[in-house]
Amino acid sequence: MSAPRDPGFINLSNPARTTDKYGLDRHDHKWLSNFLLQHAASSGLLKGAFYSMLKAKGKREANAQVIKFHERSVRRDLWLSMDDAKLRDWCENKARHCRLTLTNPTRDPIKAQKRICVMLNDYGIEYPLKSQSDLLDGFCPFETVALKLGDMQWWRRKVRELQKRELEEFARSAGVVHSRSQIYCSDHNVQARAAQKKRNRALLSELQATNDLGDTYTLEELSDLSVSNPAIRRSELMVRIAGFEEYADRLGYVGEFYTITCPSRFHRKTIIKDRHGNVQGVKDNENFDGSSARDANGYLVGVGSRIRSELARADIPIFGFRVVEPHHDGCPHWHYLVFTKRDRVVDCRGVFRRHALADSPDEPGAIKYRFDFESIDRSRGTAAGYIAKYISKNIDGHGMEDDLYGHDAAVSAQRIEAWASCHGIRQFQQIGGPSVTVWRELRRLDEQEPGELEAARNAADTANWADYCELMGSGRSQPIKPAYWQEVDTTTGEVSPVVNKYGEPVPGRLFGLLWGELQAVCTRYYKWVVNRVHTAFKPWKSEILQRGANAPPWSSVNNCTALPQAG
Repeated sequence: MSAPRDPGFINLSNPARTTDKYGLDRHDHKWLSNFLLQHAASSGLLKGAFYSMLKAKGKREANAQVIKFHERSVRRDLWLSMDDAKLRDWCENKARHCRLTLTNPTRDPIKAQKRICVMLNDYGIEYPLKSQSDLLDGFCPFETVALKLGDMQWWRRKVRELQKRELEEFARSAGVVHSRSQIYCSDHNVQARAAQKKRNRALLSELQATNDLGDTYTLEELSDLSVSNPAIRRSELMVRIAGFEEYADRLGYVGEFYTITCPSRFHRKTIIKDRHGNVQGVKDNENFDGSSARDANGYLVGVGSRIRSELARADIPIFGFRVVEPHHDGCPHWHYLVFTKRDRVVDCRGVFRRHALADSPDEPGAIKYRFDFESIDRSRGTAAGYIAKYISKNIDGHGMEDDLYGHDAAVSAQRIEAWASCHGIRQFQQIGGPSVTVWRELRRLDEQEPGELEAARNAADTANWADYCELMGSGRSQPIKPAYWQEVDTTTGEVSPVVNKYGEPVPGRLFGLLWGELQAVCTRYYKWVVNRVHTAFKPWKSEILQRGANAPPWSSVNNCTALPQAG
């Protein structure tokens, strides 16, 4: 389908026709229905955006938004609104095309790469080899690029990522995402994320892991015992935050809570408040320049990087946590819980403020809204208490009834998690402090260990993050480090690089911990074998699998002469 050239596909000039409450006649609804059918995977998002714009600004603006959506969602032969089945077929075709193009001996490999690079650029997908820094020792860049471009799974990952982000940004630009409509994230992506998690759980329940001792668990059961479980993730974060506070007390440090917000141009909507501060509604932000949520988060990443650099130059030590969450319109802002020396608090605060206001410092409301701070008053509560609501709100809403905008906290948490997944934004990040990977591996050890390893194991086993920080320190000087499995030639001593399926170097498989004079302790004792378990097992299918002639056909048509009877 080609994009409409004129927004007049909806009747704008003939008021004599019978219309509904929106001013749409039968012809308009027929056209809109056909359009939604062609964009089936995102018809709900498109319909919501269309009626929202129709109600707010009229037919012409609604027409323009439909055209904008179509132009944004169609890139050559790729429709970002296609359903998952069509997307899989499209990705398989592109992977096959790239394999044939790059392996054709009659074509110049440089010209072939250039052609594919142009094609990827048209689709909005980054070329696998982005810079010279990717030219690492131990693998051939061209072979890696060829393996990625010829892999259907690589294409699916990239296209699905592009699909959900582009559709989400269209929803934001159309004014659908805000506190009075679809808060934090569009309904389309919230539902898609819920469906994805449901599919993942179903797959994990069918995969069974068996170790050397014959112990068997489903991957769903094992997943529920890890930080993939929201309750465990929340509990671990709170333990680490409370431990940081206790460790800060031992050092004589004090806590500060900072919030950094993006300049006005990153915000799609503005909240309208009365003189008493009560929310009356929302309106379009005239300063919005079309920046995406990832653009806004990239701005905050740059601000955070410059803050850390200046703090290091000024010798102002800090440790703590950073939490990212969205405003009602999907624009992110960052919260910092930091601990620093008592006599450097004012300097630390000044560094954060200066960099938070470096961009557009004179715009209205910059001083009031762009940077906020609060010194942690121990008489009013702990640092963990200050940040607990932000942790809970961004994970599962545990212990909360409503969010800042009066919405159910549990529902808001689902929408925030979908927002973070859609845009690829890391919600929680530790600042300074020891390795959490080592902490988790220490908790796997059951028996008493020698020397300082036992003290660290005991701190981890009793969930005492403060003692763990005191024993480990931070940075590269930490006495205990993760140990990764690597292949070593016993005759020459050479270490063979561990590579992934694309030939890229990876650290290797985590198997234990290194401490002292390169002493290793194993934390992962067993070798696991994962098999798929079919819950609705039918005996006659096993008989078929044992017969070559009567094996299940690859197509939907069975050309076998007979099948054994069930039972």
